[in-house]
Amino acid sequence: MRKIETEMNAAVMLGRDWTQANTSTKRIYGADAKVGVYLHDNHIATVWNACDGRDRWTVEVNTRTLSEYPTRTTMSRLRALGADVCTRKGQVMLDGEALCDVLVSPIKHYTRPSMLTGDGGVIVLDEIGGNDL
Repeated sequence: MRKIETEMNAAVMLGRDWTQANTSTKRIYGADAKVGVYLHDNHIATVWNACDGRDRWTVEVNTRTLSEYPTRTTMSRLRALGADVCTRKGQVMLDGEALCDVLVSPIKHYTRPSMLTGDGGVIVLDEIGGNDL
């Protein structure tokens, strides 16, 4: 997972508004703890129940954006959130089905990633508030 994706997941988990390069998260205030994830200002996913460090979250992929922009970067960000998305023989696949066959936005349950780096160090999140996790 790329550093920007690790930071994106941390921002989602903490429910923080965050921006780094072409990727951003925005907390959606209301009854449910939701965070919108954006790539180049295009909404690519909504994440429920991720705020406040919860252990599990739910991801809803914006299939319209994915079908318009099926780029490697879009799919990489979605995979970092836990969505099962890839390209096979030029066809975008979501949860093992061709994207054109998916009629509604699929929901994927995801257990949050470890916030530890591969060498056991802790990631410093200066960009989203200067907090060490």
